[in-house]
Amino acid sequence: MGHRQRERGFSIIEVLVALAIAAILMSMSYSALSKGKTVSKETTCLNNLKHIAVALNLYYNRYSAYPPEDLRDRLIDYAGGNPSVFICPVDEDPCGDSYSRFYIARAELGSQGYICGCPRHVGESSAITLFSSASTHVLEGRKIRWNGQLVDAGATVGSGVLTFEDGSNVAIPSGMMVRLIQSFRTHDGRFYSLIGVDINEQGVLDIEVTPGSRFEVITPAAIAGVQGTRFKLNTFVQGDQYCVKVDVTEGTVSVQPLWDAAPAKPIEAGQTAQVSIPRVTVAKILIRKWLSRRVILADDPSNASLQDILNSLLDSGGSGTGH
Repeated sequence: MGHRQRERGFSIIEVLVALAIAAILMSMSYSALSKGKTVSKETTCLNNLKHIAVALNLYYNRYSAYPPEDLRDRLIDYAGGNPSVFICPVDEDPCGDSYSRFYIARAELGSQGYICGCPRHVGESSAITLFSSASTHVLEGRKIRWNGQLVDAGATVGSGVLTFEDGSNVAIPSGMMVRLIQSFRTHDGRFYSLIGVDINEQGVLDIEVTPGSRFEVITPAAIAGVQGTRFKLNTFVQGDQYCVKVDVTEGTVSVQPLWDAAPAKPIEAGQTAQVSIPRVTVAKILIRKWLSRRVILADDPSNASLQDILNSLLDSGGSGTGH
């Protein structure tokens, strides 16, 4: 009887093999489940941007311009009143609006320029992007380094050098801050990177773009876009104007005024272009976005805050853009 019982039992090796197989199966199931969740979140984010694309076009049809900022507040009525459209499922701190930090209010409609996106999926080598042609894509997200350290899209960095994976770089002077928007590879294999200079930043950026890559600098007055060239971009205040000056060293830079329908102007090597906009106009357009920040005013050494500007606008009956 005892001999038969030993025959029906399992050896230690058999038990270990069974446990190992079970562990492998559990690991495979967990990996598949995790990947499924990642794909699901990516799909949700992509669908969000598709809804935002429709809302942007409805807004454009009414005002003949894109909303200047605050996508959720501006577009929620055009998105069926659904606030979840403006929250990426990967965003750990959405504050009700995951996409405005990565949004560009272009003047034109129907181009292939980047207009909005979500770089939070870059850990999975993907970046969700929306172009002003209303097309949405999942593209290959690329890393950005600042003074040799990896930094995330959406971050704001100061003095030093930004380096992109294609070899493009931006030298930032001391005392100036630059906002990273996105960097990704398009379907045709080209790099497309975007940075922003906010209203209260003044200084000269020295920018060198690898030939074949697309690179854009977004300022409150204009967009400077290139495909492989070298140029300097200077932002400054002159009297009551906020100014952007572009000096081209090599290649061609396309300069597009941000708040009017003027066509982009190509600036060749050795040429200079300057775009100006009244500071009070910029303040009206961006008042809610930068309410807690400070604006450098040439005639006000105390650097009045935007709250002060808002109060003066209200006292004078200013009403912004009407959008």
